[in-house]
Amino acid sequence: DGACDDPEACLSSLEERVRELATSRSELEQRVSQLEEGEEEVKALLRVLDGLLGQLPPEVVDRFSKTEEFKLYERVLDRLKV
Repeated sequence: DGACDDPEACLSSLEERVRELATSRSELEQRVSQLEEGEEEVKALLRVLDGLLGQLPPEVVDRFSKTEEFKLYERVLDRLKV
């Protein structure tokens, strides 16, 4: 029913839960930051690869553009807005 017979114990339990949640939040924020950094690195690498792809002979690019790997390449570029 959510009632608390011992207010001191309930308060202590709530304070502990708040500390746990604060720790979880901090860990999640750190993970998000790491993911964002990793995403920026992937974007930079994709820009380099895209530039290198543009330097290949047209027949090589044409052949690549007909593969499943190219479809994946395009999806990743689109998803990351590169």
